[in-house]
Amino acid sequence: MFAENSYQCNFDVNICSNYENLQQHRYLSELVDFIHAARLNKTTTSSLLSLLRATNPCTTRAIPKTTHALWEQLDVKFTFKTFYFCSVCFNELHQYQDICSICNFKSQANSELCIFSLADELKRVVKSTIDVIHWYSVPEHQIVSDIINGKLRANIF
Repeated sequence: MFAENSYQCNFDVNICSNYENLQQHRYLSELVDFIHAARLNKTTTSSLLSLLRATNPCTTRAIPKTTHALWEQLDVKFTFKTFYFCSVCFNELHQYQDICSICNFKSQANSELCIFSLADELKRVVKSTIDVIHWYSVPEHQIVSDIINGKLRANIF
């Protein structure tokens, strides 16, 4: 009898824990949506996180202390290659602050090109929208004119 109650208790704790994790993930996702919509940079994002932690002491455990911790909790990785160029002659530079050795022109900011891994980005997008993908794979949820039903649409018209 004790073992059964112990198992039930662990089960309830797991459900509660999963619910809390889901709520935490939703909260952080909404926070990231706001950060993107407001076009906040690292400094203003850090200030926002500090403000949220200071004004809501009940949820300080749920609010990350740094932007790095925020992305880490949401399993977002920024893996990309960065290339720097002179904005005047497009000579490749080693660092963003470098002065071009060809034109020696520094009154204009240098250019920066970031190249993300397409495979990593696709994995990230699929992982974050897998529930929509699963929902849409059910035939009743599909639209006749959609590309999934290309053969069906061709037969109708």
